[in-house]
Amino acid sequence: MLGFEQKVDYLRRSEALVYTVCIKLLADELAACKAAEQLLRSLFNDRCFWMACEAERGEYLVKATKAECLRLWRESLQQTS
Repeated sequence: MLGFEQKVDYLRRSEALVYTVCIKLLADELAACKAAEQLLRSLFNDRCFWMACEAERGEYLVKATKAECLRLWRESLQQTS
């Protein structure tokens, strides 16, 4: 398992990808920032994410980003109803 600094470094390198996916899916800068931040914070403590090999981690990252965007979108729909 990676140490604290290694995790932070990996997540920093992943920020652009995560934000790009979020902005494409949500089409709202504020919502994209919120989704990206929440996801990166949760991934820091996600044991399955860190146990995965490098190739699997990239796929996991994209799937988790899409899931977080969907969760946030559904949450916003409930608030407007």
